[in-house]
Amino acid sequence: MAAGVPVVSTRLGAEGIDAIHDVHLLHADNRAEMVAAMDQVVNSSQTRSRLIQTARDLVVKHYDWALLGERLCRIHGDLVQTSRE
Repeated sequence: MAAGVPVVSTRLGAEGIDAIHDVHLLHADNRAEMVAAMDQVVNSSQTRSRLIQTARDLVVKHYDWALLGERLCRIHGDLVQTSRE
């Protein structure tokens, strides 16, 4: 997603990511679904472009390294403050 590549994943593989099927990625949980999803990405430039753009927007908004670093720093700071109290 961050690299601008459309993603096809199992639901388990996408667990923990706030990505929505057919908005940010395509879910496929068996061989037939995987083939159909890949076919859709390869043969539909509209689907491919939409997935690339919305997924990239999701990554920038929620999973950017700077944002994650700030959150982690805040968590550590809160832990230190709590241990001092």
